Amino acid sequence: MGKGKSLIFTGGIVTLIGTFLFTWYEFSYITVQYANGIGGIQNFMDLLIPSNFYVQRLELDRWVIQVIAILMLFFLISGILQLIGKKKRLVGLVGTIMPLLMGIGLVLGGSVSLLGFILRYLEIYGTSEYLIEGIIPFHLVIIGRAAIGSFIVLAGGILGLIGVIMSKEEFY
Repeated sequence: MGKGKSLIFTGGIVTLIGTFLFTWYEFSYITVQYANGIGGIQNFMDLLIPSNFYVQRLELDRWVIQVIAILMLFFLISGILQLIGKKKRLVGLVGTIMPLLMGIGLVLGGSVSLLGFILRYLEIYGTSEYLIEGIIPFHLVIIGRAAIGSFIVLAGGILGLIGVIMSKEEFY
């Protein structure tokens, strides 16, 4: 296996770990909520049913919520797409785009508050439940509101992108 394919595979593993085992940031909504992939899975069906909770909470039209649900699903499976990218370069590139953009948004939004308005929309990923109490998802604030998971997701996207670029000659 070439270096590029190894980096794509490593990027996929890092993206999955950052998405599901670590939190990205915390916010208060009735209770303290932690945004991560587990909360995204728990709240995904709430976006698809015709309720008005997210429409009223985020003050968005119903069709925008449905587009957000599609992007959310794409992000949740992006680590798997990166792993498949070990065999198919295009799938690896597609799987790398979302964690890279999401990681940039999370780091800038959580640490610099440059994209702070984005964090409001990412509350869809929020959950107050743990898989293992106090351990998974792990919450450690690095800068501002940005937790360690934001940086891990960004690192997975960067590794995947470098791997896709390096593996150009390996697929011909």
